Amino acid sequence: MAGMWNVTASQQINAPGTYLVKTAGISLQLPVYGAAINDDPSWTVKDMTGQANPNITITTTNGGTIDGSSTATISVQYESLTFRPAIGGTSWIIA
Repeated sequence: MAGMWNVTASQQINAPGTYLVKTAGISLQLPVYGAAINDDPSWTVKDMTGQANPNITITTTNGGTIDGSSTATISVQYESLTFRPAIGGTSWIIA
């Protein structure tokens, strides 16, 4: 079962679930997919306080990509992005 967490500092987000970001300008790092397999893994990052300036940055581990880029960015107030692991590798897609 996916959880929900408040985030106030840069960190790796290991478990599937929803991450409610309450501090601007932080970086979150998605895990290596093989370490996080479950029935329907997804990671959602949400700007909870409308403070996406400076941006909230999402990165990967081990040189993976997110839709072909090295990072994804939340730059709009209250925006959220949902990430799913791409099949067969360390890459991610924005769902």
